[in-house]
Amino acid sequence: MHGVLWVIAELNRVGVTDARTLHAALTAIQAHPRCRLPNADVQRVLAMLSGNRT
Repeated sequence: MHGVLWVIAELNRVGVTDARTLHAALTAIQAHPRCRLPNADVQRVLAMLSGNRT
């Protein structure tokens, strides 16, 4: 089973949308008070997306 972080990474990998949009989306998800995603993993994906910005 894959989760939201995998989906975001895959969307970036296949080029469905740009890294900036995905970064903004994940940042918004992380800011939600009920977000239960592991912070270290979120930071890893955000860093990956930051490196892929065009």
